[in-house]
Amino acid sequence: MTKNKKTDAKKAVDQLWESISEESPAHRVSIIYKNIKKRKSNGAANWNGFIFEALIYKLLVEENITPDSIFENRSLALIPDTKYDLLLCSEDHVTGRQIPVCISLKTSLRERYKQAEREGMIAKQVHRGSITALLTMDTKEVAHKRLRFYGLDHIIDCNDALELEKFAHLIRDLKPLPRSKIREIGPLISQTVKEAKMQAPQKKRT
Repeated sequence: MTKNKKTDAKKAVDQLWESISEESPAHRVSIIYKNIKKRKSNGAANWNGFIFEALIYKLLVEENITPDSIFENRSLALIPDTKYDLLLCSEDHVTGRQIPVCISLKTSLRERYKQAEREGMIAKQVHRGSITALLTMDTKEVAHKRLRFYGLDHIIDCNDALELEKFAHLIRDLKPLPRSKIREIGPLISQTVKEAKMQAPQKKRT
């Protein structure tokens, strides 16, 4: 059921995204989210989280970040019990060290901001140099809590198109690595490499 909702959310976002192409990509996020949220009679309110994730994914792709550089609901090496809504992997051009970019998505904060804060702190403790961010649609709460967060480099109010656009540009400029360039001992779990090996054609034995 969850997989179907994620697929349906992406389809809905794709359709609405093109219908308001005159708006900037960052501005489309809040417009589409609010549009779908109003459709409570159609049950859309039950999957606002899936819509929000699909919108941020779409925004990153719009910034020329390739889909095979964006990992959804993945864990990091050495932190198998924590999944991040979106994971990307950058590279320090001086040291060559791979750095995880961990993005938590929360439509509403309330008590859930503590989960994002915990996830960010763990990533930074285990993977030195990790970049952590919390994106939310909860403008009122983020204004109150913005100065209280620890373990998060960025807290983004996605109703603010300019703020969201700057964040998207920051991620783009990090030049996220595609799946094929992420090392098994790098920040992403080794499952990433195992999957790539499984997808690669097997050599015939002679």
